[in-house]
Amino acid sequence: MAISIDPKQVVSFEELLMFQVVHAEAFTRLLVEKGVVTQEELMVMVKVVDRDMKRTRKEKGLVTNASLTHCQLFLANDRVD
Repeated sequence: MAISIDPKQVVSFEELLMFQVVHAEAFTRLLVEKGVVTQEELMVMVKVVDRDMKRTRKEKGLVTNASLTHCQLFLANDRVD
């Protein structure tokens, strides 16, 4: 049985990705601003997660072109707007 989807509720992959990036960035900044984690701790974890995800993708035979996330850019700028 097919489900009818309202075209107004469909978003592009780009919109979905941007939504995820904006939310992750906001959460990242909030954690650093509140002192829950330091920028250094966050960067270490970003590298750990990046390494683990690349390993998993490689084990599954998937392309591993992706690199570190937007967190690296945020931390490289060393700023919180």
